[in-house]
Amino acid sequence: MLNKVIFEGIVTNTWKYGSDTFVRLASYRDPALPPRKQDEMHDAPDYVNARFTNGAQLMPDFPRGTQLRIEGFLQSREYTETLAEFMRKANKSTKEIGIELTGPDARQISIGRNTVEIVVTSHVIIPPAQPAKPAYPQTVRKPALAAKPAPVATEKPAIVEAAADEAQPKAEKPVRKTKSPAAEAQPASAA
Repeated sequence: MLNKVIFEGIVTNTWKYGSDTFVRLASYRDPALPPRKQDEMHDAPDYVNARFTNGAQLMPDFPRGTQLRIEGFLQSREYTETLAEFMRKANKSTKEIGIELTGPDARQISIGRNTVEIVVTSHVIIPPAQPAKPAYPQTVRKPALAAKPAPVATEKPAIVEAAADEAQPKAEKPVRKTKSPAAEAQPASAA
């Protein structure tokens, strides 16, 4: 059966357990997928745990905010969590809730838990996006402080003029008929 995952997300937390490194990734959905709304203006990310086997010795820590693209497979695992462990984790993530476990059997209350994680086979750290540079350098326009003399016109080389003349279509010049001087003199003497 097919079990392959490619996932991209932002590191929110890292921890080590035994010889493995775990990374919690937050991923915002593509615009074509149904959104997961946090409020009117913001989307909420989806969170996934990624497990780097033997990563505690081989992998450096990923700083919070690092963007990772991982490839691997899904793995589910079962574990038992006591009420005391659950309360300790809950107190880390929230303010003191003021619940105490009393009695000899209170610390032995446990529950079977199940989790799904991505076991990483390869990963790539995606560098932060650089601001786009304009295709053409921007010119700075400075105001004229004093009148400058007009530039002197220079003649273009004959080759350039000939090439320019060939490129432009030639317009026909209207033919103007002129009277000969003898024809102009006759009407003047007749008057």
